[in-house]
Amino acid sequence: MANRLEQIRRIKQGSEFAKQHIDESNWTGAAVVQQALIEQLIALIEGEDLNDQSECIIAIDPGVSGGFCQWIGGQMIQAWKFTSLSDFTDDVHDLIHDPDLTLELVLEDVPPFAGKNIPSSAGFKLGKSCGFYDGLARGLKIPCHLVPPKTWQKGLGGLAKTSGAQRKRLLKDHASRLYPDLGKEITLATADAILIAHYFVNLDGGVRE
Repeated sequence: MANRLEQIRRIKQGSEFAKQHIDESNWTGAAVVQQALIEQLIALIEGEDLNDQSECIIAIDPGVSGGFCQWIGGQMIQAWKFTSLSDFTDDVHDLIHDPDLTLELVLEDVPPFAGKNIPSSAGFKLGKSCGFYDGLARGLKIPCHLVPPKTWQKGLGGLAKTSGAQRKRLLKDHASRLYPDLGKEITLATADAILIAHYFVNLDGGVRE
């Protein structure tokens, strides 16, 4: 009986997630959640236990003008730009307490030298931000995989001899081509995170440090 009540609780919670996605016009996210709800309802009716967990991957572009994206159950669900470290921490706490998910982080690794056109102060902030996410993952015992920029960008055409705003626009174009359903969620702020996730989920066995 207790397990059945827990299943009902999860279905109610999933319904709220679906409503939130619909309110945000995130149709892909809503469809994935609704499909999961249908499967849970069928299992509940048939008296089965639902112990399978979906893999949840959050990819992170750690720059102050960067962003995040979320991959659940084999689909890119949503992308959002950076607001504050505390907001992200709250999001992660909610996810690690979701009994239906196993969480992993994929973080862009910060190179020792950010580039001759990037001030040292900006490089310091980037390193500090990267260290925060890595420390958060270690503290909460969440698997965290570091991916250098040259690694996740390998195979993306047209990037040679580009930099700055031109390079960012090309990365956004790549993300839009790969995940058109994300629509307006693909911005200059979120494109890198989306492509980092794309790289990671298409690896055999993923990235291992």
